[in-house]
Amino acid sequence: MSENTLGKNIKYLREMHGENQDELAYVLDVTKSAISDYEHGRRRPKRDKIEKIASYYKKTVDELLGSKLYELDALDSERLVDYRVLVESCFRILPLIDSEKASKNILFSKGIKIVKEMLETLSKGESVNGTIIGEAIDCFVEASKEEIYEAYANTLCCYFFIWSQQYTDLKAMQNFQSRLISHKVDWKEMIYETRKIEKKVFEKKVAFVKDCDEIITVLIRLLKETEEGAEIGDYYLALRYVLGMVDTGYSNEMNQAVGMQMMMSFAQLGNRYAFDYIKIGNDME
Repeated sequence: MSENTLGKNIKYLREMHGENQDELAYVLDVTKSAISDYEHGRRRPKRDKIEKIASYYKKTVDELLGSKLYELDALDSERLVDYRVLVESCFRILPLIDSEKASKNILFSKGIKIVKEMLETLSKGESVNGTIIGEAIDCFVEASKEEIYEAYANTLCCYFFIWSQQYTDLKAMQNFQSRLISHKVDWKEMIYETRKIEKKVFEKKVAFVKDCDEIITVLIRLLKETEEGAEIGDYYLALRYVLGMVDTGYSNEMNQAVGMQMMMSFAQLGNRYAFDYIKIGNDME
């Protein structure tokens, strides 16, 4: 470690994710000076801290210790985020399920129409009525009384969408969205802003999980009990862990790792939704 590979890797990953030393110190539950010591090679993190750093930045311990990550090309600041592609990717991750049979239900068709109109509005960068997603949920819940599995899946789609829209500073989020729409945000800033939002909304998301855990669990179970809905049910089960929409008592990083293992396993078994999720991730790297 004479070249201080570990320290340089920590600094590289921290800066690539747009974080300062205080922010990484908070994640590791150490002081800012400890982070500085790690990065300059004056002090070596304990094994548990190394494992946490690796998990936090989605690297393996071997990569952190043995690979010169800091010699890799920096994230291209000219690679701007395409807002429309971003929105389309988000709603490939949350697929809207429809069928000719399900569409015979008037309320189901109304729910589909509401969500599609909402997606079109969002793709244009326009704001949507805050109650619109609730109206769609009401339609799908009523349709589900006829045991339409597509209604179970689309209700989950709506709840997962609400999860993604948890903010504490709406004005700041609107300003960031305006910059996204204007093609003024690169992927480095996108990663940084996403992490910053996640930290600020932690308590809101904990409350969301507490309030919605039972209904989400029931919907997934109902899907998995049907032959047609088992595949999307498995997908949402994995996605729930990937996004941290669970209260297991373990860290968010641990839940996400479990979720990705599930997602990979389902994809290998031919689950089209899991396969598409992984493909989206690869395409956006």
